[in-house]
Parts: sequence; structure tokens; C-alpha cells
Amino acid sequence: MPRRLLPLVLLCLVVSAGCDSVEEATFGISGVTAEADNAAVAVTVTFSEAIDPGSIRADRFLVDGGGRVTTADATSARVVRLLVEGLAETPRATYTVTARDIFDELGRSAAEVSGSFQFGRDQYAVGAAFSRLNGDVVLVDLGGARFAIFDPRTGTATSSLPLSSLSEPLMLTPLTAGTLTRSGGNRVHLWASGGSTYGFYSGNGGGAFPNFSSQYDSCAGLGVVGAALTSGLDTGNSDQVYLFDETGTRFTVWDFSLATPTCSGSQASFPRDFLGGGAPLSGVGAAFYDDIAEAYYLFSTDGESYTVFDGATLTFSAALSTLEFGNRTLAL
Repeated sequence: MPRRLLPLVLLCLVVSAGCDSVEEATFGISGVTAEADNAAVAVTVTFSEAIDPGSIRADRFLVDGGGRVTTADATSARVVRLLVEGLAETPRATYTVTARDIFDELGRSAAEVSGSFQFGRDQYAVGAAFSRLNGDVVLVDLGGARFAIFDPRTGTATSSLPLSSLSEPLMLTPLTAGTLTRSGGNRVHLWASGGSTYGFYSGNGGGAFPNFSSQYDSCAGLGVVGAALTSGLDTGNSDQVYLFDETGTRFTVWDFSLATPTCSGSQASFPRDFLGGGAPLSGVGAAFYDDIAEAYYLFSTDGESYTVFDGATLTFSAALSTLEFGNRTLAL
């Protein structure tokens, strides 16, 4: 018996993962990402070192926030893909994934390592909006860096893209306001730099002016332009534009149908004086006219809510969240 025991004792001393003791590993989780996968969430966990795929099991991964790991698969030496159910599709939140009793490729164990990831719907804060010449609507985020396209014909909105990829000839950035009038070959008007600079384009070309109120001095009393809305629905003139100031609480009418486009010279108060009052917003930060549905869309100054004025009933909807717009979530 003693002669047979000696090799076993030596084996225990030589192999670090053998017998009663297991060497503790120092690896961790270097990154975690997540994306929707049908009704579940696919979470990709990247370890700092190669791991033993035999130690990967779903019950060794925990996700907070009500998440339940149903499958865990090693997709490469350092990467594990988890399928997680039970995460609510709420505004974007941070979750923690914890891995327990995972071994590296040398057999060393990490008792517990963790990493965090974000998942959920982004709040799309709309900072500017304008109709395209083809009838689609460009929605620009509050930071002026990304845009989504809303199609009034189908009520659908695309996912967002960098503003630099927009096909329109944007002479001015970051965008503050925009609108479409029908004269001059259908003209899109754009304001930028906090609403002080102005430009336009149409099928016949375009132009840009460094100072809007100097170019159109009748509008100077408004200050800078924070939002613009073509007013064809209620005035019958698709070349009259509501211009809102940077606070979204004062507006004037810019008549673009005149030989020299002119502002009315006086300012009215929003919401009190706008379409009889009743708008459930304290100010307007972006707006557009949907001539297909004959409706005005008005966005709040923080870009996180909106209301719709129905041209048939002449009423405003309740304030709605931009988490839901059209048929989908607007996501940055």
C-alpha cells in the first residue's frame, strides 16, 4: 500500500487543479454587450482570458433585474453567449451579469466575476423635424447628431443613423429647426447654430445666410428660431410658417408666399394662443405638418414627448412619449 500511495501524493503536489486544492484564477469579465433576440435577450460575455468550455453552464450565470439565463454557449476561447429571458423592454437600464465557478483553460477557478451591460429602449429626444420633398419626415435628435425617417403613409419610423449620412444637402449643422413650404419648387427651410443661421434648398438649388433675422428683419423680434411649422392645415396657405422662439413659448407667422417673405411682426403665446389653446405641452421644440393625415405634430422642448393636432376634429391628443412613435421605438 505505501508504495502505491507515493505516486498519488506526488501527483497532488504537481497538478494544481487536482485533489483537494484548486488554484484561484485572476481572470475576469472584460466586456458585456446585449441585443434583442426575438422575445429574449442575447448577452455576449467576453472574459479576459481563455476559459474552459466544460465549465460553462446556464446555472452558473446570474443576471439581475429579473433576468433568467436559459442557455449558455462558449462561442470562442474567451466568449460566451447567454440567452436571457425576463428582462423588461423598458427605457435603457444597466444590468449586471455574474459568473460563478468558471474555470480558465489551465483549470484555475474564479469564484465569482461580474460585468455590466445596458439594454432597453433609448429615449429618442427629437430636437428638429422637417418634411422631405418626397413626403417623408426627417426627425433629428436633440443633440443634432442622428436622425430617423418617419413615413406618414405607413406610420412607420426607421432606426436612426448619423446625420452625416442624410442625403439632403445640409449646409448647416447642428440642425435646430426645419420645415417644408410648397412654393419655389418645394423648399425645405433649415435653421442651425441655435436657430440664428438659416438655409434652404429645393429642386432649383439652395442657399445659406449667416443670420436669419438680418436677412428677414421683420422676424427679428422673435430672436432665434427654435422650431418651425408650415401652417397649411388651419390657414389654407401652405407657405405660411409658424416660427417658435428658442423657449418654444412665443411664435409668429412667417408668410413665405409674399414676394419678400415677411413675419407678422408680433408674437403670440404658446399654448394659450395656438389653435385655440389646449396643447398639452408647455413649449414647442420641434414640429412638422403631416399633409397626408392633415395633422400637426408638436414636440416638447426637451424632445421627449409630443402631441398631435387632428385637422378633422380640431383637437390635440394627450401628450405621448417619444419612446413610442409610429409603429416602433425611436432609438438613437
